Amino acid sequence: MQAQVESIQGKGEWKGKYGLLYQFEVAFNDGTVGEANSKTEEPPYKVGDEVWYEVKSDNERWGKKLKISKNQPPEGGYQSAPAPNKDKQIIRGMCFKVAGMAWANQYAHKQFELPQSVLVKGVIELAKAYEKAFNEWMEE
Repeated sequence: MQAQVESIQGKGEWKGKYGLLYQFEVAFNDGTVGEANSKTEEPPYKVGDEVWYEVKSDNERWGKKLKISKNQPPEGGYQSAPAPNKDKQIIRGMCFKVAGMAWANQYAHKQFELPQSVLVKGVIELAKAYEKAFNEWMEE
């Protein structure tokens, strides 16, 4: 939505995954009030500016979270780029988990004096076999 900034009130700072962020309560001329973050002590917009905003979340506990920009957002809103290997990472994680469970179940009744690196190597080899079988199955 596009609106004019009516007020900006600093609400402190916090350390997020992108470094130090400054939090602001922002009110617009359309009646919307919410919180937005900035990487700088002064947000890139000021009172009186025409901006575009998107309500990212709205709940009782954390309040209304906004994404504010001086530039018009792309069609469909702001989207984060998917991780290029996301599907592969999910499949490998699943295969590793199943391999670990199978390995543990197979040897549950035995005592091991093997180093952890040897055990992990066996689980990884089994996980690779599961991943190969899964990929072959998906190509059918």
